[in-house]
Amino acid sequence: MKLYSSHFHPPTSPRAGAPPVLVKEGVSWRCLVLGWLGLLVTGAWMPALLVGAISLPVLALARHLPGGPAGHWGVLLGVNVLVAFFANDLRRWDLRLRGFTVGPLVAGRDAGAALLRLLDHRPELLGGGP
Repeated sequence: MKLYSSHFHPPTSPRAGAPPVLVKEGVSWRCLVLGWLGLLVTGAWMPALLVGAISLPVLALARHLPGGPAGHWGVLLGVNVLVAFFANDLRRWDLRLRGFTVGPLVAGRDAGAALLRLLDHRPELLGGGP
């Protein structure tokens, strides 16, 4: 079972009654491989641009480390590991900046099962009855 945090669309949004956005807890494997570009894939534009603006100069400075290309690849791996560990937190931060409200944690085999479990216990979230 995996844990997901739920985030609901702002009331003023045209998608106010849409299902919540679920963000998985844990390491983002996509960001481990792609680095800050993995944040772009998930739609977290502001954190992706901020992390990219920080990591590109760090990687440029790493070229001058002793050890040649091995030092540069080590710094790149370190940056990707940091981004992977904090990617889901950055995505949640981006959702809060866009006005989403934080809902309960929900568990499920995958995001679809977690969404079904959330809506089963709280049908009023989609305008259903009590």
